[in-house]
Amino acid sequence: MASHLVTVAIGSDAATPFGIETGIRYELIGPDGTRVTFNDDTDRDFVGYVEEITGLDGAEVRESYEQLVEEDGARHFAFYHGRRPVTITGPLNPNVFGTAANRNITRLLRASNAMTGDAVLRWTPTGGVPVEISARRTSPPRVSGQRVKTYQVGLTAADPRIYATTPSTASQPLSSGSASLVCANAGSASTSPLVTISGPFINPTLTYGSLSMGLTLTMVAGQAVTIDFANRTIVNQAGTSTYSSLNYTTSQWFDLAPGSSTIVASVTGATAATIINASWRSAWI
Repeated sequence: MASHLVTVAIGSDAATPFGIETGIRYELIGPDGTRVTFNDDTDRDFVGYVEEITGLDGAEVRESYEQLVEEDGARHFAFYHGRRPVTITGPLNPNVFGTAANRNITRLLRASNAMTGDAVLRWTPTGGVPVEISARRTSPPRVSGQRVKTYQVGLTAADPRIYATTPSTASQPLSSGSASLVCANAGSASTSPLVTISGPFINPTLTYGSLSMGLTLTMVAGQAVTIDFANRTIVNQAGTSTYSSLNYTTSQWFDLAPGSSTIVASVTGATAATIINASWRSAWI
């Protein structure tokens, strides 16, 4: 089943601002929990400054085309965003040396040592909300220089989107058998919701524009189903998969388009305890 988008028109000033800046505070957290910060010398984990950062302005592009035979040019098909490589360079803290400087280098190497798990890079664009990417180390870190040393860290995010750090949420009772959730994606890219319906209910359906997803599923009070649109999983409150309840022939996975849009939920057999909750993170690309 293909993933589809619902186009929602928004004004040019409706989205939360997002820019590329070198002077703001950045935070890097490694898979082992090691944390370092840049550009904030008041932070206990400060290690240096950002002189240049590349990759936040766009992901790689995967082209799809064929050359025209005995003609100029080519025929284009759908292009796709690829991974997002990010490189950070700058001077390490010039006000420490010796053992203290080596500790900063060690922490930077540990925070960027994302080989079997993701590191998280976080920052807050001026006028925007806190955002982040999850990425792996894809080039060896480099530290060079004498008294004032410089560093270079190369990371690559598998997901081309930049996400808001804090999820947005919406919740509505389903006691009447139907409810509408207004979902505001403040970014410029589509994003996947996480939807939980708490029982009792019978055969829930989610509708988004012309797309819908239905489950042949009955749950009693105290039970719930969670539909993860990012990972395409459907599990109950115990974490057991209920993917087999999906109505394959009529259901489609969907993402939330930029702007404000609505998910409509409907069930039968609802009571005052029946509730739908959704969470999502605004996304930029």
